[in-house]
Amino acid sequence: DLELSIAKKSREKLMKLAKESNSKVIASIHETKSTPNADEIVALIKDNSTQGDIVKFCSTVNNHQDALQIFEAANSLIGQESSHSIMGLGNGGDWVRLHAPVLEQEIVYATMMNHFRLSDKGLINVRDLRDAWALMEY
Repeated sequence: DLELSIAKKSREKLMKLAKESNSKVIASIHETKSTPNADEIVALIKDNSTQGDIVKFCSTVNNHQDALQIFEAANSLIGQESSHSIMGLGNGGDWVRLHAPVLEQEIVYATMMNHFRLSDKGLINVRDLRDAWALMEY
């Protein structure tokens, strides 16, 4: 998991080492201040598709509008030739995680924590995620 914000020279060295060891690279983008609109998220995913085997976008969700932007971006990428994982941290940030199979997410980040109200943080427990997928017949 290599942040796109890593200095170019350092990132290139790490990419080379990953390739030599036959490792896959997740190119990570973290937006901690605000959530871009859906079109900007899609552009970030597409523009950085060569920076790793999978592009991961994670944003802080401050309200339901932010969560909807993340979900809309994921929905817009269905059927596209991109390996990506989109998620949010905050209330509503788990929506894409819950519907990852139909949104064609390459990977889903889930937690082993079992705390009450994980969804307020945009997180979901692995067991709960599997149960939800079974219930929704994913």
